[in-house]
Amino acid sequence: MKKVVYCVKSLDPSKPRIKVMSYNFLVYHHATINSFPWATGDMLWFDRRSKMILNEIRTSSPDILCCQEVDKHETYVKGLTALGYKVVYYPKPDGTGEGGIVAFKNDNFDLIEQHYLSMNDGTTNKDYQRNHIATICIIRNKQYDYILCVTNTHLFYLGSRDDIRTFQAAYLLHKLTEIKDRLGNIDGFIIGADLNAYPTSNCLKFLMSGESNAGNIYRGNNVETLKEIVKPYTNSLAFTSAYEQYHVMNAGGKWADGLTVDQRASRHLR
Repeated sequence: MKKVVYCVKSLDPSKPRIKVMSYNFLVYHHATINSFPWATGDMLWFDRRSKMILNEIRTSSPDILCCQEVDKHETYVKGLTALGYKVVYYPKPDGTGEGGIVAFKNDNFDLIEQHYLSMNDGTTNKDYQRNHIATICIIRNKQYDYILCVTNTHLFYLGSRDDIRTFQAAYLLHKLTEIKDRLGNIDGFIIGADLNAYPTSNCLKFLMSGESNAGNIYRGNNVETLKEIVKPYTNSLAFTSAYEQYHVMNAGGKWADGLTVDQRASRHLR
């Protein structure tokens, strides 16, 4: 079981807490011995992994669930439905059979709206079109009548291309701002995601800053290209990380526990 991490800030302490789980399922074509040499073959088999994943979700019992790298989605839709969840799934546009899920407990929430967002639609620059998506659901709590906008996404993986992730974050916040302006009565926004980003990245800084334009924050390669792409976007949202207490790095590039980025990555790879 994973440790539960509590958000350091609450929208309204008078309302009951909700548990949100973000879970990268690991798409089948990455679940190989070459990628995970310390794992036995049977541990990587889809049938076994999918049962273990669903069991972990059952045991943790989150109110809201955001899942990335979902393949053979029928298995998960069936399993999550049996656990009492309403499931919204959208595939990536590249035909790989991989997609993302937002799920929430039927007993607790009603679905108001659902939206599919292709990051490719955010630019005509082919270098920034990487077939990434976001699944967005507007849900209402049945007991307390508050409304949440829940988003699941998985941003570009390549460490050297934080400009692509920053573009994707900017486009996502632009579309969420449009939803906020249109509906006007959303009590809270939640993003459950695999951001593929370090705490010091431009992408994460933008998500948490409330800046109206990612071009004001981005520093690195391809600055002018990114600024041109994100120029039309608007943003009126700033997010707090549930993992904020683990994101503190000092001026020397070390985490609060004294490890550098490379040392931490090395430890996780062992």
